[in-house]
Amino acid sequence: ELLEILKVDFKKLKILLDILINTNKIIKIDDDIIITRSYYEEIIFSIKDFFNKNSVMSVTDFKNIIGFSRKYAVPLLEFLDKNKITYRIDNNRKLSKIDNDSK
Repeated sequence: ELLEILKVDFKKLKILLDILINTNKIIKIDDDIIITRSYYEEIIFSIKDFFNKNSVMSVTDFKNIIGFSRKYAVPLLEFLDKNKITYRIDNNRKLSKIDNDSK
């Protein structure tokens, strides 16, 4: 999508993305999804706020929090699990105890 929007050569875009990733300006969720560092921090804040009022979070809850479709929500949730922000229990998520203690 970025190639179409920016109308730049793939190699140039890859160089730019690599620089932004290496300088921690953007976060690569997977090969198809990148988000800004500030948006990632907003997501973390929003899910911590959600968990202040709820014990578990469903994919639907997370979709509502971030305002994205399941196509983007699931990889983001998996990224949060991988980074020990959340962990999966069946089809739900809980806030990691390690992260929960740092509130």
